[in-house]
Amino acid sequence: LKKVFGPIVDVLVSGADPNTVSSASSLLGTLFVTFNSGLLVVGSIIIAYVAAMGAINTANDGEAMGKAWSTVWTPVRIVAGAGVLLPSASGYSFIQMLVLMISLWSAGFASNLYSLGMSMGVLSPAGIVKSSGNVGGELYGLREFATQYVAVAYCARSTNLTFADPGAGTTPAVAADATMSGSATKWDKQSSSGLSTEYTFYVRDRNPVTNLGGGAPFCGTVSLKVYSPDPEAAKDTTGTQAAIDSIRAAVSAAKVQAASDLMVDIDNWVATWPANISAPGWDQVNSSTLNTLVDTRNAQVVAALQASMTGGEANVNSSVQAYANALVQGGWAMAGGWYQRVGAIRRQLNEVAGGNPGTVTAPNFYALHKGAQADLVSASVNTISETIQAKSAAASGFESKNFAEIGGVVPTDSASSLSVGAIKEDMNARFDTVANRIQKWMVGILLGSDSDVDAVSRMKMSGDVLTLIDADINAGLIAMRTASTTLQVVAAGVDSLSPVNIKTYEAANALDGWLEKVPGALLTRMLSFVEPLAFYFGVFLPALPYSIFMLVVVGWVLAVFQTMLAAPLWVIMHMRPSQTFVGSEAQGYILLLALFVRPALAVIGLFAAMLIANPVVDYIVKAFFTTSGAISSSTTLSWFAGIFQFFWTLSAFGLLLLPTLYTIYS
Repeated sequence: LKKVFGPIVDVLVSGADPNTVSSASSLLGTLFVTFNSGLLVVGSIIIAYVAAMGAINTANDGEAMGKAWSTVWTPVRIVAGAGVLLPSASGYSFIQMLVLMISLWSAGFASNLYSLGMSMGVLSPAGIVKSSGNVGGELYGLREFATQYVAVAYCARSTNLTFADPGAGTTPAVAADATMSGSATKWDKQSSSGLSTEYTFYVRDRNPVTNLGGGAPFCGTVSLKVYSPDPEAAKDTTGTQAAIDSIRAAVSAAKVQAASDLMVDIDNWVATWPANISAPGWDQVNSSTLNTLVDTRNAQVVAALQASMTGGEANVNSSVQAYANALVQGGWAMAGGWYQRVGAIRRQLNEVAGGNPGTVTAPNFYALHKGAQADLVSASVNTISETIQAKSAAASGFESKNFAEIGGVVPTDSASSLSVGAIKEDMNARFDTVANRIQKWMVGILLGSDSDVDAVSRMKMSGDVLTLIDADINAGLIAMRTASTTLQVVAAGVDSLSPVNIKTYEAANALDGWLEKVPGALLTRMLSFVEPLAFYFGVFLPALPYSIFMLVVVGWVLAVFQTMLAAPLWVIMHMRPSQTFVGSEAQGYILLLALFVRPALAVIGLFAAMLIANPVVDYIVKAFFTTSGAISSSTTLSWFAGIFQFFWTLSAFGLLLLPTLYTIYS
């Protein structure tokens, strides 16, 4: 109001003299000087008309002012109307300043109702951490990290043993330890991006005598990401960002620690393996050991995560309550922004929980001099690591947790069997598992497993989950295409060195075409569903209540201005004689009353809409997903038919929510 009407608003709030404000201090004040002066001229004409006609009526009827005009209310209406039309130094007349005062009173009235509603806990922040999803540790990627590191660890062991020369007394020292002194491992490269610092370890020969591969990390690299506290978090006066930042630091440390411990576990296990594929003793290697190692460390990181999240839950929830109090200080016009703020906090917590602790690059033997030993190490590492990975997955009944692991079905060793049938079977199994996971995850959130999460907030959460799935699918496409390209490069190198024309590259190229046309096309089609649904549920629907409320606020501001223009005209009409004080000008009083109660009604309507939307949306969700068990289990449909039918159902559900929420909140 101050930006529209100028400093007169501050004067009215403080109760100071309006004549201390100059009309030149605001554009509207300057315009209203002329406008109000013109209305005073009209008022003078009305007074002259009443005086003249009053004298005529008195002479004609023998009664003061005549029989039709009240001798009491006619003078009162004239004097009152003329009095409130008098201008002040600010340019505004007294009736206009009264309109501004009513507007200020209405804002205070509505803000008091808003504060009361917030303090009563209608929008309780409790359970935000608990309901933020992924506390169970589905997206940590420890298994993917472990299966990739198996190849790196065995590459180091096989190279050291195969290239050892007892006669010459030389033994390679392929390892990740930059010091080779038995102390803690040091990194070879450090890079920072934003708040994350990545430490990269090169698994290379550190013996300057043997110097295999010229010091290149032919056995791969390992990168671990460590999160640094955000200095900007302290600037958030509510404390929300500081609480989330402390959780992020604790979770990041737990992930990195679990990944480091897992590397040590795998190193110790691999140290018991034979030197190469030709050596005896492979019957003693149990592939399921990898499952045990991964499960142990995964439980470790989940426990640490739950401890960090649970320990920080009270801080986050109290911080959100502090934010709610800050919203109250901002006034009733800020009442509609709750879902966006809580949704943003939940999204940040999902990002904290998700994400891999690090990445591992596969061994690449191009740096080694060609020879029998290099060929033996290459064949041993590629064949054994892929066999261990496949058998451990089969032994555990491992269910792929995300699309990024679909790339793991593509062999990266040209010596492996490029069987499209086998790859198709493995790919189909992983697609089936991921499709089931998506449906179970989405249906669980939509139906709601926690009473602290209201229905509209669950729509926001489902949109955030779809955003994670969207990123997941893109990661799967990248992983699959990267693995296929790697296979083509390896195959091309094999063909160029082979004494016979084995045409491995042609087979790899054909496989690449199949991957792009079949699983790649399916993933791309899924993206065409997931991306619009993620926007619709994550952004559009949660923004609908606030958007409608913002239109109400805009409408109120326009109503203040319109009333400022209409009030003097109404007063002019009020100066006409009548038998009562109100007379036929009752509509003007209703206008002032509406201006006063409109913000309060908007706040009450917002809280009521939130209360009404919760059971209504619950009803619609249950009506749509009563058969969620059959939908999510995919027992009656193939995975590709089931997942797309689920997306169609979700689309129809979303389309029904739009008019429902619009009707309730408008």
